[in-house]
Amino acid sequence: MSTSPTTRSPATATSPTNCRSPDLEQCFRLTPDALTLATSKRTPATQLGWAVQWGTVRMLGVFQADHPTRVPERAVDFVAD
Repeated sequence: MSTSPTTRSPATATSPTNCRSPDLEQCFRLTPDALTLATSKRTPATQLGWAVQWGTVRMLGVFQADHPTRVPERAVDFVAD
């Protein structure tokens, strides 16, 4: 057994397009600190975008800079609620 830390690459990570309810709950539910950061953004659209990207980073382990719009509508709806 290796003692090196496990890393998740985009190639092996769960895709946000295939997210299930437990994945949504685990990755896209904002902690109180993350909620404070999200609500500090200027507009509601920016707040939502920040929160969705936060969840994507938690799910994939990387920021999805080249395709930020590939997050499923289901995840956006979850964060918006």
